[in-house]
Amino acid sequence: MDDDRFAFAVDALYGAIDLPAPLATELGPTHTMHVDDVAVTLAQSPNGSALLVSATVGTLPTEEPARTKAAETLLREGFALTGGSVAALTVDGERVRATAMVPDAAGARAEQMGEALKRAVEDVMERVIIHGATLSMPDAPRTADTRDVGAAMIFRP
Repeated sequence: MDDDRFAFAVDALYGAIDLPAPLATELGPTHTMHVDDVAVTLAQSPNGSALLVSATVGTLPTEEPARTKAAETLLREGFALTGGSVAALTVDGERVRATAMVPDAAGARAEQMGEALKRAVEDVMERVIIHGATLSMPDAPRTADTRDVGAAMIFRP
């Protein structure tokens, strides 16, 4: 994926959520947007064939047995969401991220790309909301019941 395709994809996402897109000249190799006070990053995959949508969910506790308990909870909750979500959890040291990959179909129309990226952002945010309660992240958005995410993702102009 070249810079023009990345700009096209970002523009398509903003079109799908009915918000003005940043100018192509303002984009670097990554783009960060804020959804419910969570930084969601769009980046090209290392081989350039897809877009990666990701956000930090939180950090694992450093002390045992809390670390093991949190990891077990993440695995249990993560497996429950596997079938219906394009996002997955990744762990790097103590940091846990929700990540989704959207393949770049060369002939994809803007509407197709935008909807695929919108779904990826929604699924990443769902993971942040659901799993953030298990992890240490003081700035994570919280709802009254973090398990009720039916209306948690609403894009508005």
